[in-house]
Amino acid sequence: MHDTLDARPTVMPFARALSLLAAFTPRDQSLGTRELASRTELPASTVTRLARSLLLLGYLRRLPGERAYRLAAPVLALGYGAIANSTLQRATRTRMQLFGQQHKVHVNLSSRDQLDVIEELSCESVTRSGGGRDQLVRTHVVA
Repeated sequence: MHDTLDARPTVMPFARALSLLAAFTPRDQSLGTRELASRTELPASTVTRLARSLLLLGYLRRLPGERAYRLAAPVLALGYGAIANSTLQRATRTRMQLFGQQHKVHVNLSSRDQLDVIEELSCESVTRSGGGRDQLVRTHVVA
């Protein structure tokens, strides 16, 4: 299937816009045009045009009184949509919970994104007072 996809031409403006969104990390509160240009290796003029489109579409926000951009809430919807119906999560969740409870450990389901690791599902066994039994706490993190 990848062979067929690789043979098709890439829509470069779309790919560049996605690279702009991907340039943000969890540590970034905001990024200016120069920093985005540096991280994406795109000309500053291209970054400005793409950022304007992403602003109009609601994927970026501009901070009042600043010339910096920040990811907007609709970007989260893309991530949630990717994990919401994950076949792998559904298949592993119960086993991860049982393993976490039995061994009193934290269990993660993560995937690789280039040089980053994205935590998709996290199960942790936590002992709480008032019942004397282990309860499982689940958190979903998309970074």
